[in-house]
Amino acid sequence: TSPRITTSKILARVLLTRYRRCGQLSVHIRSMADTGTPAGQLACQKDSYLRTLRATVLSCVAVEVTAPPAEKTTKKKKGKKQDGGGGDGGAEIATVGPQWHVGLSDTVLFPEGGGQPADRGTVGGVDCVDVQVADGFAVHTLAGPLDLGASVDIAVDWTRRWDHMQQHTGQHLITAIAVEMFGFPTVAWHLGPDSTSTLDLDTAGNPFTDTMLAELETAVNGRVRDAHPITPKWIAPKDPEMATIRRNKDLPDDVVGDVRVLTIDGVDKNLCCGTHVNTTAHLATVKLLRAEKVKKVTRVHFAVGDRLLALAGAMFTRQLALTSALTSAPEHHLDQVAEITRKARDTDKRAKALGRELAEVTAARLVMDAARGCSVVSAHRDVGDMEWMMATASAVGDLDGNALLFLTCGTDGSGMFMLVGPADQVKECGPKVAALLEGRGGGKGRFQGKVSKVSKYPEAIALLEAAVAV
Repeated sequence: TSPRITTSKILARVLLTRYRRCGQLSVHIRSMADTGTPAGQLACQKDSYLRTLRATVLSCVAVEVTAPPAEKTTKKKKGKKQDGGGGDGGAEIATVGPQWHVGLSDTVLFPEGGGQPADRGTVGGVDCVDVQVADGFAVHTLAGPLDLGASVDIAVDWTRRWDHMQQHTGQHLITAIAVEMFGFPTVAWHLGPDSTSTLDLDTAGNPFTDTMLAELETAVNGRVRDAHPITPKWIAPKDPEMATIRRNKDLPDDVVGDVRVLTIDGVDKNLCCGTHVNTTAHLATVKLLRAEKVKKVTRVHFAVGDRLLALAGAMFTRQLALTSALTSAPEHHLDQVAEITRKARDTDKRAKALGRELAEVTAARLVMDAARGCSVVSAHRDVGDMEWMMATASAVGDLDGNALLFLTCGTDGSGMFMLVGPADQVKECGPKVAALLEGRGGGKGRFQGKVSKVSKYPEAIALLEAAVAV
Protein backbone atom coordinates (compact mmCIF):
# COMPACT_ATOMS: atom_id res chain seq x y z
CA THR A 1 0.00 0.00 0.00
CA SER A 2 1.27 3.48 -0.85
CA PRO A 3 2.51 5.37 2.23
CA ARG A 4 0.53 8.35 0.94
CA ILE A 5 -2.79 6.74 1.85
CA THR A 6 -2.04 4.74 5.00
CA THR A 7 -2.95 6.00 8.44
CA SER A 8 -0.27 7.95 10.21
CA LYS A 9 1.91 6.29 12.83
CA ILE A 10 1.38 9.30 15.06
CA LEU A 11 -2.27 8.38 15.44
CA ALA A 12 -3.03 6.31 18.54
CA ARG A 13 -5.74 4.52 16.62
CA VAL A 14 -7.91 5.23 13.61
CA LEU A 15 -11.27 3.69 12.97
CA LEU A 16 -12.58 4.17 9.45
CA THR A 17 -16.32 4.02 9.03
CA ARG A 18 -17.75 4.58 5.57
CA TYR A 19 -21.19 6.05 5.26
CA ARG A 20 -23.05 8.08 2.69
CA ARG A 21 -23.63 11.72 3.51
CA CYS A 22 -24.93 13.82 0.65
CA GLY A 23 -23.31 11.38 -1.78
CA GLN A 24 -19.91 11.47 -0.05
CA LEU A 25 -18.09 9.16 2.35
CA SER A 26 -16.67 10.29 5.65
CA VAL A 27 -13.87 9.01 7.84
CA HIS A 28 -14.29 8.76 11.62
CA ILE A 29 -11.14 9.48 13.61
CA ARG A 30 -11.51 8.07 17.11
CA SER A 31 -8.44 9.53 18.72
CA MET A 32 -5.61 11.81 17.66
CA ALA A 33 -3.40 11.14 20.67
CA ASP A 34 -3.01 14.79 21.61
CA THR A 35 -1.64 15.64 18.14
CA GLY A 36 -4.84 17.01 16.63
CA THR A 37 -6.94 20.01 17.62
CA PRO A 38 -10.52 19.10 18.52
CA ALA A 39 -13.43 20.77 16.79
CA GLY A 40 -14.54 23.79 18.78
CA GLN A 41 -10.96 24.90 19.38
CA LEU A 42 -9.73 25.06 15.79
CA ALA A 43 -7.67 27.99 14.54
CA CYS A 44 -10.62 29.19 12.43
CA GLN A 45 -12.79 29.24 15.55
CA LYS A 46 -10.24 31.21 17.56
CA ASP A 47 -9.64 33.77 14.81
CA SER A 48 -12.30 33.85 12.06
CA TYR A 49 -10.22 36.39 10.10
CA LEU A 50 -7.31 33.95 9.73
CA ARG A 51 -7.00 33.10 6.03
CA THR A 52 -3.97 30.79 5.97
CA LEU A 53 -2.32 28.34 8.35
CA ARG A 54 0.53 25.83 8.27
CA ALA A 55 -0.32 22.43 9.78
CA THR A 56 0.88 18.83 9.83
CA VAL A 57 -0.79 15.98 7.92
CA LEU A 58 -1.81 13.40 10.53
CA SER A 59 -3.76 10.99 8.33
CA CYS A 60 -4.65 10.49 4.69
CA VAL A 61 -7.08 7.78 3.67
CA ALA A 62 -8.35 7.03 0.16
CA VAL A 63 -12.11 6.65 -0.14
CA GLU A 64 -14.38 5.74 -3.01
CA VAL A 65 -16.94 8.49 -3.35
CA THR A 66 -20.38 7.52 -4.58
CA ALA A 67 -23.25 9.55 -5.96
CA PRO A 68 -26.68 9.31 -4.34
CA PRO A 69 -28.74 6.48 -5.90
CA ALA A 70 -31.42 7.44 -8.38
CA GLU A 71 -34.81 6.97 -6.79
CA LYS A 72 -36.93 4.17 -8.23
CA THR A 73 -40.56 4.12 -7.23
CA THR A 74 -43.74 2.27 -8.07
CA LYS A 75 -47.13 3.91 -7.87
CA LYS A 76 -49.29 2.48 -5.15
CA LYS A 77 -51.12 5.30 -3.43
CA LYS A 78 -51.17 8.95 -4.32
CA GLY A 79 -48.57 10.86 -2.33
CA LYS A 80 -46.68 7.71 -1.27
CA LYS A 81 -43.56 6.16 -2.79
CA GLN A 82 -42.77 2.49 -2.67
CA ASP A 83 -39.35 0.97 -3.26
CA GLY A 84 -40.00 -2.69 -2.60
CA GLY A 85 -38.31 -2.61 0.77
CA GLY A 86 -34.84 -1.54 -0.40
CA GLY A 87 -33.45 1.60 1.16
CA ASP A 88 -32.20 2.91 -2.16
CA GLY A 89 -35.13 1.73 -4.23
CA GLY A 90 -33.01 -0.97 -5.87
CA ALA A 91 -31.01 1.64 -7.76
CA GLU A 92 -27.34 1.12 -8.48
CA ILE A 93 -24.92 3.46 -6.72
CA ALA A 94 -22.75 5.24 -9.26
CA THR A 95 -19.04 5.61 -8.45
CA VAL A 96 -17.80 9.17 -8.84
CA GLY A 97 -14.13 8.60 -8.21
CA PRO A 98 -11.46 8.59 -5.49
CA GLN A 99 -11.04 11.30 -2.90
CA TRP A 100 -8.96 11.49 0.26
CA HIS A 101 -10.03 12.11 3.83
CA VAL A 102 -7.30 14.03 5.60
CA GLY A 103 -6.75 14.76 9.28
CA LEU A 104 -4.58 17.77 10.19
CA SER A 105 -2.97 19.02 13.38
CA ASP A 106 -5.16 22.14 13.08
CA THR A 107 -7.11 23.89 10.35
CA VAL A 108 -8.25 27.25 9.08
CA LEU A 109 -11.12 25.56 7.20
CA PHE A 110 -14.36 25.52 9.17
CA PRO A 111 -16.17 22.15 9.33
CA GLU A 112 -19.93 22.23 8.77
CA GLY A 113 -21.83 22.90 11.98
CA GLY A 114 -24.22 25.22 13.78
CA GLY A 115 -26.22 25.75 10.61
CA GLN A 116 -23.14 27.03 8.77
CA PRO A 117 -21.86 25.19 5.66
CA ALA A 118 -18.27 23.97 5.50
CA ASP A 119 -15.51 26.16 4.11
CA ARG A 120 -13.79 25.55 0.79
CA GLY A 121 -10.13 26.14 0.06
CA THR A 122 -6.86 24.30 -0.49
CA VAL A 123 -4.61 22.10 1.65
CA GLY A 124 -1.07 21.77 0.37
CA GLY A 125 -2.25 23.14 -2.97
CA VAL A 126 -4.95 20.45 -3.26
CA ASP A 127 -8.60 21.47 -3.49
CA CYS A 128 -10.65 20.84 -0.36
CA VAL A 129 -14.27 20.09 -1.32
CA ASP A 130 -15.72 19.47 2.15
CA VAL A 131 -14.92 19.52 5.87
CA GLN A 132 -16.93 17.53 8.41
CA VAL A 133 -16.59 16.72 12.10
CA ALA A 134 -16.16 13.03 12.89
CA ASP A 135 -15.83 11.93 16.50
CA GLY A 136 -14.80 15.41 17.57
CA PHE A 137 -12.17 16.16 14.90
CA ALA A 138 -12.22 17.91 11.52
CA VAL A 139 -11.93 15.62 8.47
CA HIS A 140 -11.05 17.31 5.17
CA THR A 141 -12.18 15.79 1.89
CA LEU A 142 -9.49 16.48 -0.72
CA ALA A 143 -9.24 15.94 -4.45
CA GLY A 144 -5.79 14.36 -4.07
CA PRO A 145 -3.51 12.70 -1.48
CA LEU A 146 -0.91 14.31 0.79
CA ASP A 147 2.27 12.94 2.33
CA LEU A 148 1.92 11.83 5.93
CA GLY A 149 3.76 14.04 8.39
CA ALA A 150 4.19 16.78 5.79
CA SER A 151 3.90 20.43 6.78
CA VAL A 152 1.32 21.98 4.46
CA ASP A 153 -0.19 25.40 3.91
CA ILE A 154 -3.95 25.69 4.27
CA ALA A 155 -5.81 28.52 2.55
CA VAL A 156 -9.50 29.35 2.86
CA ASP A 157 -11.80 30.59 0.09
CA TRP A 158 -12.13 34.01 1.70
CA THR A 159 -15.07 35.26 -0.38
CA ARG A 160 -17.19 32.29 0.75
CA ARG A 161 -15.95 32.52 4.36
CA TRP A 162 -16.62 36.27 4.63
CA ASP A 163 -20.15 35.78 3.31
CA HIS A 164 -20.80 33.04 5.86
CA MET A 165 -19.37 35.19 8.68
CA GLN A 166 -21.68 38.09 7.80
CA GLN A 167 -24.82 35.98 7.38
CA HIS A 168 -24.20 33.90 10.52
CA THR A 169 -23.44 36.90 12.72
CA GLY A 170 -26.43 38.70 11.24
CA GLN A 171 -28.62 35.78 12.27
CA HIS A 172 -27.30 35.99 15.85
CA LEU A 173 -28.08 39.70 15.99
CA ILE A 174 -31.59 39.38 14.52
CA THR A 175 -32.33 36.50 16.90
CA ALA A 176 -31.14 38.40 19.97
CA ILE A 177 -33.12 41.55 19.13
CA ALA A 178 -36.28 39.55 18.29
CA VAL A 179 -36.13 38.02 21.77
CA GLU A 180 -35.43 41.42 23.35
CA MET A 181 -38.27 43.23 21.54
CA PHE A 182 -41.00 40.60 21.20
CA GLY A 183 -39.95 37.56 23.24
CA PHE A 184 -39.88 35.44 20.05
CA PRO A 185 -36.99 32.89 20.09
CA THR A 186 -35.38 31.51 16.94
CA VAL A 187 -35.99 27.75 16.62
CA ALA A 188 -34.17 27.15 13.31
CA TRP A 189 -32.23 28.96 10.62
CA HIS A 190 -30.84 28.29 7.15
CA LEU A 191 -27.81 29.93 5.56
CA GLY A 192 -28.91 30.01 1.92
CA PRO A 193 -26.27 29.38 -0.75
CA ASP A 194 -27.45 32.22 -2.97
CA SER A 195 -29.13 35.54 -2.26
CA THR A 196 -30.98 35.14 1.04
CA SER A 197 -31.01 33.25 4.33
CA THR A 198 -33.90 32.51 6.69
CA LEU A 199 -34.62 32.13 10.38
CA ASP A 200 -37.76 30.74 12.02
CA LEU A 201 -39.28 32.64 14.93
CA ASP A 202 -41.52 30.87 17.42
CA THR A 203 -44.26 33.50 17.68
CA ALA A 204 -46.44 31.20 19.83
CA GLY A 205 -49.44 31.85 17.62
CA ASN A 206 -49.11 35.62 17.90
CA PRO A 207 -49.19 37.78 14.76
CA PHE A 208 -45.95 39.11 13.30
CA THR A 209 -46.93 42.14 11.26
CA ASP A 210 -45.10 44.14 8.60
CA THR A 211 -44.79 46.93 11.16
CA MET A 212 -43.07 44.57 13.61
CA LEU A 213 -40.71 43.42 10.85
CA ALA A 214 -39.79 47.03 10.07
CA GLU A 215 -39.25 47.83 13.76
CA LEU A 216 -37.02 44.77 14.13
CA GLU A 217 -34.95 45.80 11.09
CA THR A 218 -34.49 49.32 12.42
CA ALA A 219 -33.36 48.04 15.84
CA VAL A 220 -30.94 45.52 14.31
CA ASN A 221 -29.28 48.14 12.09
CA GLY A 222 -29.00 50.46 15.07
CA ARG A 223 -26.86 47.81 16.79
CA VAL A 224 -24.84 47.41 13.58
CA ARG A 225 -23.98 51.13 13.59
CA ASP A 226 -23.10 50.99 17.30
CA ALA A 227 -20.16 48.70 16.41
CA HIS A 228 -20.54 46.24 19.30
CA PRO A 229 -17.40 44.05 19.73
CA ILE A 230 -17.91 40.34 19.07
CA THR A 231 -15.62 37.80 20.74
CA PRO A 232 -15.48 34.05 21.34
CA LYS A 233 -14.42 32.47 24.59
CA TRP A 234 -14.41 29.00 26.12
CA ILE A 235 -15.97 28.06 29.47
CA ALA A 236 -16.60 24.83 31.34
CA PRO A 237 -20.07 23.28 30.83
CA LYS A 238 -20.74 23.56 34.60
CA ASP A 239 -19.53 27.15 34.89
CA PRO A 240 -22.21 29.34 36.59
CA GLU A 241 -21.96 31.68 33.59
CA MET A 242 -23.77 29.03 31.53
CA ALA A 243 -27.00 30.14 33.20
CA THR A 244 -26.69 33.58 31.52
CA ILE A 245 -26.14 32.19 28.02
CA ARG A 246 -28.95 32.03 25.46
CA ARG A 247 -29.45 28.55 24.05
CA ASN A 248 -32.32 26.56 22.57
CA LYS A 249 -31.36 23.13 23.86
CA ASP A 250 -29.19 21.36 26.42
CA LEU A 251 -25.63 20.35 25.62
CA PRO A 252 -25.27 16.90 24.00
CA ASP A 253 -24.11 14.13 26.32
CA ASP A 254 -20.92 13.55 24.30
CA VAL A 255 -19.58 17.11 24.77
CA VAL A 256 -16.10 16.93 26.30
CA GLY A 257 -14.10 19.91 27.55
CA ASP A 258 -14.89 23.58 27.43
CA VAL A 259 -17.67 24.96 25.24
CA ARG A 260 -17.41 27.93 22.87
CA VAL A 261 -19.45 31.02 23.70
CA LEU A 262 -19.92 33.91 21.28
CA THR A 263 -20.53 37.30 22.90
CA ILE A 264 -21.93 40.37 21.16
CA ASP A 265 -20.96 42.92 23.76
CA GLY A 266 -24.00 44.37 25.48
CA VAL A 267 -26.39 42.44 23.23
CA ASP A 268 -26.13 38.66 23.42
CA LYS A 269 -24.23 35.59 24.59
CA ASN A 270 -24.82 32.30 22.80
CA LEU A 271 -23.24 28.89 22.38
CA CYS A 272 -21.91 28.68 18.82
CA CYS A 273 -19.16 26.90 16.90
CA GLY A 274 -19.34 29.07 13.76
CA THR A 275 -17.12 31.79 12.33
CA HIS A 276 -18.18 35.41 12.92
CA VAL A 277 -17.15 39.01 12.32
CA ASN A 278 -15.46 40.74 15.27
CA THR A 279 -17.71 43.79 15.35
CA THR A 280 -21.31 44.41 14.35
CA ALA A 281 -19.98 47.25 12.16
CA HIS A 282 -18.59 44.62 9.77
CA LEU A 283 -22.15 43.54 8.98
CA ALA A 284 -22.56 46.92 7.21
CA THR A 285 -26.35 46.58 6.72
CA VAL A 286 -29.03 44.00 7.52
CA LYS A 287 -32.19 43.82 5.41
CA LEU A 288 -35.24 41.87 6.57
CA LEU A 289 -36.84 41.13 3.21
CA ARG A 290 -40.11 39.52 4.21
CA ALA A 291 -41.84 37.32 6.78
CA GLU A 292 -44.20 34.43 6.10
CA LYS A 293 -46.18 31.97 8.20
CA VAL A 294 -44.80 28.43 7.83
CA LYS A 295 -46.78 25.92 9.89
CA LYS A 296 -46.37 27.06 13.51
CA VAL A 297 -43.47 29.49 13.01
CA THR A 298 -42.82 32.80 11.26
CA ARG A 299 -40.03 32.56 8.69
CA VAL A 300 -37.99 35.72 8.19
CA HIS A 301 -35.96 36.10 4.99
CA PHE A 302 -32.87 38.28 5.33
CA ALA A 303 -29.62 39.34 3.67
CA VAL A 304 -26.52 40.90 5.23
CA GLY A 305 -23.55 42.97 4.08
CA ASP A 306 -21.89 42.12 0.77
CA ARG A 307 -24.66 39.65 -0.08
CA LEU A 308 -27.20 42.46 0.25
CA LEU A 309 -25.10 44.65 -2.07
CA ALA A 310 -25.05 41.88 -4.69
CA LEU A 311 -28.79 41.35 -4.31
CA ALA A 312 -29.50 45.08 -4.71
CA GLY A 313 -27.24 45.23 -7.77
CA ALA A 314 -29.01 42.31 -9.42
CA MET A 315 -32.42 43.82 -8.65
CA PHE A 316 -31.39 47.18 -10.16
CA THR A 317 -30.10 45.46 -13.30
CA ARG A 318 -33.47 43.71 -13.69
CA GLN A 319 -35.24 47.01 -13.10
CA LEU A 320 -33.24 48.64 -15.91
CA ALA A 321 -34.14 45.75 -18.23
CA LEU A 322 -37.83 46.07 -17.35
CA THR A 323 -37.72 49.83 -17.86
CA SER A 324 -36.34 49.25 -21.34
CA ALA A 325 -38.81 46.47 -22.20
CA LEU A 326 -41.86 48.30 -20.86
CA THR A 327 -40.67 51.76 -21.97
CA SER A 328 -41.88 53.22 -18.71
CA ALA A 329 -40.44 54.48 -15.43
CA PRO A 330 -40.04 51.96 -12.57
CA GLU A 331 -42.91 53.47 -10.58
CA HIS A 332 -45.26 52.51 -13.44
CA HIS A 333 -44.04 48.93 -13.89
CA LEU A 334 -46.66 47.26 -11.69
CA ASP A 335 -49.56 49.08 -13.31
CA GLN A 336 -48.24 48.29 -16.76
CA VAL A 337 -47.70 44.60 -16.00
CA ALA A 338 -51.22 44.41 -14.56
CA GLU A 339 -52.62 45.90 -17.77
CA ILE A 340 -50.59 43.50 -19.93
CA THR A 341 -51.83 40.58 -17.83
CA ARG A 342 -55.45 41.73 -18.13
CA LYS A 343 -55.15 42.02 -21.92
CA ALA A 344 -53.53 38.58 -22.10
CA ARG A 345 -56.42 37.05 -20.15
CA ASP A 346 -58.95 38.74 -22.44
CA THR A 347 -57.06 37.53 -25.50
CA ASP A 348 -56.97 34.01 -24.11
CA LYS A 349 -60.74 34.06 -23.54
CA ARG A 350 -61.36 35.24 -27.11
CA ALA A 351 -58.95 32.63 -28.47
CA LYS A 352 -60.75 29.85 -26.59
CA ALA A 353 -64.13 31.07 -27.85
CA LEU A 354 -62.84 31.13 -31.42
CA GLY A 355 -61.35 27.67 -30.86
CA ARG A 356 -64.73 26.33 -29.82
CA GLU A 357 -66.35 27.90 -32.89
CA LEU A 358 -63.66 26.40 -35.09
CA ALA A 359 -64.21 22.98 -33.48
CA GLU A 360 -67.94 23.22 -34.25
CA VAL A 361 -67.32 24.23 -37.88
CA THR A 362 -64.77 21.42 -38.28
CA ALA A 363 -67.15 18.93 -36.68
CA ALA A 364 -69.98 19.90 -39.05
CA ARG A 365 -67.75 19.23 -42.04
CA LEU A 366 -66.62 15.88 -40.63
CA VAL A 367 -70.20 14.78 -39.94
CA MET A 368 -71.09 15.58 -43.56
CA ASP A 369 -68.08 13.58 -44.79
CA ALA A 370 -69.22 10.57 -42.77
CA ALA A 371 -72.79 10.94 -44.08
CA ARG A 372 -71.41 10.82 -47.62
CA GLY A 373 -69.91 7.41 -46.84
CA CYS A 374 -66.30 8.28 -45.87
CA SER A 375 -64.90 5.48 -43.69
CA VAL A 376 -62.24 7.77 -42.21
CA VAL A 377 -62.89 11.47 -41.56
CA SER A 378 -59.95 13.62 -40.55
CA ALA A 379 -58.77 17.15 -39.76
CA HIS A 380 -55.36 18.67 -39.11
CA ARG A 381 -54.28 22.03 -37.69
CA ASP A 382 -50.72 23.29 -37.38
CA VAL A 383 -51.62 25.48 -34.38
CA GLY A 384 -54.14 23.16 -32.75
CA ASP A 385 -53.89 21.56 -29.34
CA MET A 386 -55.48 18.80 -27.28
CA GLU A 387 -58.27 21.17 -26.24
CA TRP A 388 -59.21 21.72 -29.91
CA MET A 389 -59.18 17.96 -30.60
CA MET A 390 -61.33 17.21 -27.54
CA ALA A 391 -63.84 19.93 -28.46
CA THR A 392 -64.01 18.70 -32.06
CA ALA A 393 -64.50 15.06 -31.05
CA SER A 394 -67.24 16.04 -28.60
CA ALA A 395 -69.01 18.13 -31.25
CA VAL A 396 -68.82 15.29 -33.80
CA GLY A 397 -70.38 12.70 -31.51
CA ASP A 398 -71.23 9.28 -33.00
CA LEU A 399 -70.59 9.14 -36.74
CA ASP A 400 -72.78 7.44 -39.35
CA GLY A 401 -71.59 4.10 -40.65
CA ASN A 402 -69.15 3.55 -37.77
CA ALA A 403 -66.58 5.81 -39.43
CA LEU A 404 -63.24 6.52 -37.75
CA LEU A 405 -62.47 10.07 -36.62
CA PHE A 406 -58.77 10.99 -36.93
CA LEU A 407 -57.51 14.36 -35.67
CA THR A 408 -53.94 15.69 -35.66
CA CYS A 409 -52.24 18.94 -34.76
CA GLY A 410 -48.70 20.25 -34.78
CA THR A 411 -45.92 21.26 -37.15
CA ASP A 412 -43.58 19.11 -39.20
CA GLY A 413 -41.98 17.85 -35.99
CA SER A 414 -43.79 17.24 -32.72
CA GLY A 415 -47.54 17.11 -32.41
CA MET A 416 -50.53 15.15 -31.11
CA PHE A 417 -53.19 12.85 -32.50
CA MET A 418 -56.57 11.42 -31.53
CA LEU A 419 -58.43 8.41 -32.95
CA VAL A 420 -62.14 7.88 -32.14
CA GLY A 421 -64.56 5.24 -33.38
CA PRO A 422 -65.62 1.62 -32.87
CA ALA A 423 -63.71 0.21 -29.91
CA ASP A 424 -62.27 -2.82 -31.73
CA GLN A 425 -60.97 -0.72 -34.63
CA VAL A 426 -59.52 1.95 -32.31
CA LYS A 427 -57.79 -0.72 -30.23
CA GLU A 428 -56.27 -2.33 -33.34
CA CYS A 429 -55.33 0.79 -35.29
CA GLY A 430 -54.31 3.17 -32.48
CA PRO A 431 -50.90 1.60 -31.76
CA LYS A 432 -50.15 1.33 -35.50
CA VAL A 433 -50.85 5.03 -36.01
CA ALA A 434 -48.68 5.93 -32.99
CA ALA A 435 -45.81 3.84 -34.38
CA LEU A 436 -46.13 5.39 -37.85
CA LEU A 437 -46.06 8.92 -36.41
CA GLU A 438 -43.16 7.92 -34.13
CA GLY A 439 -44.90 8.49 -30.83
CA ARG A 440 -46.80 6.89 -27.99
CA GLY A 441 -50.42 6.83 -26.96
CA GLY A 442 -53.24 5.04 -25.23
CA GLY A 443 -56.74 5.34 -23.84
CA LYS A 444 -60.10 3.65 -23.79
CA GLY A 445 -62.64 4.55 -26.47
CA ARG A 446 -60.32 7.31 -27.63
CA PHE A 447 -56.71 6.56 -28.51
CA GLN A 448 -54.54 9.68 -28.21
CA GLY A 449 -50.93 10.56 -27.74
CA LYS A 450 -47.88 12.67 -28.55
CA VAL A 451 -45.76 12.07 -31.65
CA SER A 452 -42.52 13.37 -33.17
CA LYS A 453 -43.47 13.01 -36.88
CA VAL A 454 -46.94 14.51 -37.14
CA SER A 455 -46.17 15.47 -40.77
CA LYS A 456 -46.82 11.82 -41.66
CA TYR A 457 -50.54 12.19 -40.92
CA PRO A 458 -51.52 11.64 -44.64
CA GLU A 459 -49.81 8.23 -44.43
CA ALA A 460 -51.70 7.53 -41.21
CA ILE A 461 -55.01 8.33 -42.98
CA ALA A 462 -54.10 5.87 -45.73
CA LEU A 463 -53.25 3.22 -43.11
CA LEU A 464 -56.64 3.70 -41.45
CA GLU A 465 -58.55 3.58 -44.72
CA ALA A 466 -56.80 0.34 -45.65
CA ALA A 467 -57.55 -1.18 -42.25
CA VAL A 468 -61.25 -0.24 -42.42
CA ALA A 469 -61.54 -1.60 -45.98
CA VAL A 470 -60.46 -5.10 -44.95
